[in-house]
Amino acid sequence: MNATVPALSYAPSFAVKPPHTNANASSFIPPSFLSHPSSFPRLLRRRFTRSPVVAALAPSKVTLGSIRKSLNDFMSLNYWVVRDYYRLVSSVNSFEPHIQKLSDDQLTAKTEEFRRRLGRGETLSDIQAEAFAVVREAARRKLGMRHFDVQA
Repeated sequence: MNATVPALSYAPSFAVKPPHTNANASSFIPPSFLSHPSSFPRLLRRRFTRSPVVAALAPSKVTLGSIRKSLNDFMSLNYWVVRDYYRLVSSVNSFEPHIQKLSDDQLTAKTEEFRRRLGRGETLSDIQAEAFAVVREAARRKLGMRHFDVQA
């Protein structure tokens, strides 16, 4: 059973018009360009791609940004304050083994020693690390808890 479709011998009664046509002839894009994007004119393709110069500079922008950020961190006041606190914590930790060896009476006598040293002209910053170490050890002995480094 072979069925054949009869051929149309007459012209259709409606006009077929491509949807991309326009009354303005300058905005007309030929259908071959629409079906194959790689055949777009060179100017249309270049608008959507990065130029080789910009693509080559992109990694250096990241590098320059990180250098600038680290430089800003280095020059900020917060950087210097935090660095000073780390120095204080390390000096408090260096006193800890010496302070742990002291007896309870010797640990109590440290308060009078600090007053005497301040009376002789030493500043609070001179005795600060040792005083923090004494307080940390007193809390460990009396409360059973040691201050964390961030609490010094």
